[in-house]
Amino acid sequence: MRVLEARRADAPEGSYTARLFADKALLAAKLREEAEELTQATSREDVVWEAADVLYFTLARLAREGIDLAEVEAHLDRRALKVTRRG
Repeated sequence: MRVLEARRADAPEGSYTARLFADKALLAAKLREEAEELTQATSREDVVWEAADVLYFTLARLAREGIDLAEVEAHLDRRALKVTRRG
């Protein structure tokens, strides 16, 4: 996350990460593509590979919006504390 935040502030000219920050549609397409590939992965190695891709593009989306990963973690913590009852 720190690397992506740094690149958001000062990405090298022509870098792929810079393209993702500049092109919202490209970033959205990559997130969808990698999520689909993760659902189709069958071996442990492929699941790890595709999960890494999903995480990278998710972190890129967060960095693009200036959202720290800690904010997402806090949100997940709040969700875990909610008690739900089904009737």
